[in-house]
Amino acid sequence: MKQKITKPINCIIFRHLLEHIHTPKAFLEDVVKLLEYGGILYIEVPNIDEFIQHNRFYEIFNDHCGYYQENVLINTLEKLGCTFIKKILTHSDQHMGLFFKKKHLKFKLYDFNDTFSHQIQQINSVLENYNSVAIYGAGAHGNTMLNFLNQNSLEKIKNCFDLDTIKHNKFLQNSDIKIFPPQKEYLDNIEAILIVTPLYEEEVIEYLIQNGFKGDIITTKREIKIKKV
Repeated sequence: MKQKITKPINCIIFRHLLEHIHTPKAFLEDVVKLLEYGGILYIEVPNIDEFIQHNRFYEIFNDHCGYYQENVLINTLEKLGCTFIKKILTHSDQHMGLFFKKKHLKFKLYDFNDTFSHQIQQINSVLENYNSVAIYGAGAHGNTMLNFLNQNSLEKIKNCFDLDTIKHNKFLQNSDIKIFPPQKEYLDNIEAILIVTPLYEEEVIEYLIQNGFKGDIITTKREIKIKKV
């Protein structure tokens, strides 16, 4: 009965096994998955360069599914997340052994609840200061923002602004918030505009000012700030 491996292994050694495997890449992928980060993998295979150099034609026989040059194994294992450490040659250079170390993945784990909770609370707290608010941006960002506003904040959102004419006179998803062009006739009764177009935040601010908006502008690109116009 095969034993199931339930935790990562810190060292794996294969001596004269890889040349007998029909699907070596898939096999190595599974091996690397078993290896813990920082763990060592040792692979020993016949040294193809040596026996070709000496014309030992009888080294090639049907028990071996493949023969591997050093760079082929190094490049393959690098792609699978392992760093080449060292090569050794044994048995009068007839055998080649390669040592690899599984790389530590360089990424940062985020707790989204912890990361965003303060900003979500801050947005809702800021909106408490107004009676009539508009969202600028009727795309994915604007629609997503609605999911994080509490009921009190949602009731303050009177409309949405966007320059895309295709969206005008339509509504944000699952809401009665109508989308208008950011023109003076729609801006006059709005106390604050919440901008949720981070790619164009500066351009939107300039556009609103040029078009006569006199209320507060709430920015969200870097941090939540209130810009008095």
